Amino acid sequence: MDPGLNKYTPLSEAEVLTWDFISRSLYSASSSNPRRRIESPLREGLDDVVREVNGCITSHITVVFITEDGLDWSVAEV
Repeated sequence: MDPGLNKYTPLSEAEVLTWDFISRSLYSASSSNPRRRIESPLREGLDDVVREVNGCITSHITVVFITEDGLDWSVAEV
């Protein structure tokens, strides 16, 4: 059964989806140690994704400067 976007209540334990939760530690139901350090390859991958997302965000920022009297303005790409 595919999960929907609405609240879903499983009817049996077999219908419960397992997933990993990443915080400062990695929480995983599939491991004998459910709370453990994030392994180096996963940490490097996450750091790369965060850097790329931050780069995308900052490359699309435009700042508009307006004078106090509101008569003049200028645009700057950040």
